[in-house]
Amino acid sequence: MKKIVLSLSLFVCFWAGGIAQIPQLVNVGGKYGYTDIEGNVLIECQFQLAKPFKNGYAEVKQGQQWGYINLKGEIVIPCSFDQTGSFSEGFAAVFVKGLQWGYIDTTGNLVIPHQFENAGEFSEGLAWFDKSGKKGFIDRAGIQVIKPKFEEAGRFINGFVVVERRGQKALANREGKVISDWYDSAEPFSAGLALVEIMGNFGYIDTTGKAAVPLVYSDGFSFSPEGLALVKKDGKFGYISATNQCVTGFIYEAGGSFSDGLANVKINGAWGFIKPDASFAIPVQFDAAERFNFGFARVYKDGKPFFIDKSGTCAKQCP
Repeated sequence: MKKIVLSLSLFVCFWAGGIAQIPQLVNVGGKYGYTDIEGNVLIECQFQLAKPFKNGYAEVKQGQQWGYINLKGEIVIPCSFDQTGSFSEGFAAVFVKGLQWGYIDTTGNLVIPHQFENAGEFSEGLAWFDKSGKKGFIDRAGIQVIKPKFEEAGRFINGFVVVERRGQKALANREGKVISDWYDSAEPFSAGLALVEIMGNFGYIDTTGKAAVPLVYSDGFSFSPEGLALVKKDGKFGYISATNQCVTGFIYEAGGSFSDGLANVKINGAWGFIKPDASFAIPVQFDAAERFNFGFARVYKDGKPFFIDKSGTCAKQCP
């Protein structure tokens, strides 16, 4: 089987009991194709340009136009568009010169006519569109549900969306009503709280827009499903609860958000993994460590990457 050497920045998807390998985008000789994590060729390098797979489809370019392939490498929607977007919730935004942006389904049928200056991905049944430099939202029927009034807008997550006005950000609901103050930066709601920042000071608001955790931290990250968020204070990191109680102490040099019940943390130059009660599940021993996903995490030791399970046992690419 043909093999290609891959970089270490590739993404691998896991599930309990096995390691599922999403095709990895590679470029050989100016042509794009896809391999597995071992470098075995899955889809021959044949495309002028290509993008990573998302939701079972990848955008590929042949000649001057774009289309879509499936995980088998079959062109399921012909290359007939000047620009394309990723599939999300069964729809993808596509652009044809002279016709503007519209949406197709996974069979390639036009489901929302070409009419938008720009268009985004669907999330929670809504997608942003551009009109005269402002963003609004449509539903899956193509009906405008939020009129164009925001300079920028993200994707709806947990019923709210981050919007921008005059360089500042806020949270808006599905009716387009801004429910928070305006901040220098803001993140989507997670576990009922949203990270916000003003002049380098980070805190959290609840879904009514009220302050839940004061803006007293020099860095911060979104809350995890475990109900904890990584924040920085006086040069060290720690994890706080939704009531602003630090459950770990500010003792870490660096860290990541909880995922699969564990968080990667750095102490004295080495990385390990902790539980929500701050006890170590896997002692510090690695040069670097990424978050767990579906029961596995990529770690680095002596310059070599490999994958461990939640017991700390090597599961893949063992040194």
